[in-house]
Amino acid sequence: MQTGQVKNIFYDFKKKYSFDFFCIILLLVIACLNILFCLRFGNPFRGDSQSYIDATQVIAQGIDQDFSSTIASRMLKPLPIIGIGLIAKIFNIDYYQAFFLENIFFYFLTSVLIYYFLRFFFKNNIFILLGSIFYISAYPMLRDGIAMLTESGAHFFYILSCFLVCLFYKTPSFKYFFWTSLSIIIGFHWKEYSAVAGLFFFLVIISHPLLSIKSKIIFLSNYILFSLLIIVGWQFFVYHFFRYTYFDWIKNGIAVPFYWTRIYYTLKSLFGVFILGWFLTLFGFLKREKFLTQKFLKYLLVACCLVFVWSGTDSRLYYVIALPGVVYLSTGLMYIDYFYGRKFLYYLFVIALFSNYSWFLVNNDLRSFLDFLPYAS
Repeated sequence: MQTGQVKNIFYDFKKKYSFDFFCIILLLVIACLNILFCLRFGNPFRGDSQSYIDATQVIAQGIDQDFSSTIASRMLKPLPIIGIGLIAKIFNIDYYQAFFLENIFFYFLTSVLIYYFLRFFFKNNIFILLGSIFYISAYPMLRDGIAMLTESGAHFFYILSCFLVCLFYKTPSFKYFFWTSLSIIIGFHWKEYSAVAGLFFFLVIISHPLLSIKSKIIFLSNYILFSLLIIVGWQFFVYHFFRYTYFDWIKNGIAVPFYWTRIYYTLKSLFGVFILGWFLTLFGFLKREKFLTQKFLKYLLVACCLVFVWSGTDSRLYYVIALPGVVYLSTGLMYIDYFYGRKFLYYLFVIALFSNYSWFLVNNDLRSFLDFLPYAS
């Protein structure tokens, strides 16, 4: 190979990947700043944190001991608990430190993954970068994604699964089918968010324009069989040792009575999800990019409706909606940049970030105040 050819290859590589490298480094720096911000003004130890620690201790000390139904329910999603135990053993730290370290690790991975997820839809890196910053700096990610909960890892596997579904949609091969199915199953054993990705994958398979009916039947049958084999297999294990099943988990969720205040808290939680400037998604519908007409992204929006049948009402539960939302948001940023200019776009960007961090600071006080109101009790 001649010297000129080597230079051309190096130049093409630098041109293609140098800005990506800069964006990834910037996202990781912002992630670090977000972590410091949350440690300074927030509390990483949440109400559910102790139950995960207790579940880890049960596994470490042996399951021939008394445990609550809450501990048993944690065993349905064993991977974060196993991760806590492994990290504690490898680094010789306690479970609390291991839990926090596990979430920080996945928060960094999510910061990188969301960038590449958006690259599937966009070519202009600046809008990919801004959309990624919007996603990792959203209120639910700051409040719960970095806290000692299982949200960080759950969002990582949820995004990974949806990203692989997109790749499968583009190239419906067995390779992408296998890795997508595996990612969904792993994510489901971390937290139920991957059920949204699982429904998304199901809808994409049955509606794919390039697949024959025979191919759809083969993919679906293998998908269902592969999923049930692992999920039901682990379910039998949990039932054998803990006498707890998903039927108990669902029954406890359904047993929660419905109040009119659920509507109030649902709206409030959705506001928490979209506070970061997700109103910019409305501009995304004005700019009609080609991908917006593709059904598979709309199927993700449909799959996200699963969150409204869950018993809880919280912004961290509803944040799965932000994944298709950030695609439309980045499209909206393109629309604003085209019609109103880059300077106006940056003004909105700063305002959105400021409103997000402000909501993080005042939300607990606001929650305490609203709890005194008649309709919030």
